[in-house]
Amino acid sequence: LEFRRVLFRSALVRVCYDRQQQIDAVNSLPDRATALWNESRPCTKTEGGALLGITGYILIELLLRLKHPDFAEGREWRALLITWAAKHAKVLRHRTRNGQQVPYVELRFRRRHLDEVLIGPGPFGMEEKLPRRILAANGLEHVAVSRSRIPLQ
Repeated sequence: LEFRRVLFRSALVRVCYDRQQQIDAVNSLPDRATALWNESRPCTKTEGGALLGITGYILIELLLRLKHPDFAEGREWRALLITWAAKHAKVLRHRTRNGQQVPYVELRFRRRHLDEVLIGPGPFGMEEKLPRRILAANGLEHVAVSRSRIPLQ
């Protein structure tokens, strides 16, 4: 896994399922943070705090990229927006799910970037009809829909 030095407002990242790559990435984080600190040489408490914040963002991104190897069949990519909600309140939306407000961010993507929808295991027993209807309503009839073979654990 590769760390970025510049924080993007959002990123599309590939999920890592390889256990050794995960271990290597986590183990390299302290060295990367130390190198970043030594390169930047913060002179004030504010600069030091900002650098620690950047390190925190890197850690959050790393953790959101790791998934158990049993789920490798999903070949998942994740769209990440790591920021304070107040900073992007105008793009933050909410929907109600089970009586709770769930925040989300609406993202646009190129149709050619979606070639399959994999229905994961879950207690709700989603039928293939629902994702097919959503895809068709958005002009994505060509996208394959299949069920994961991974059992719910």
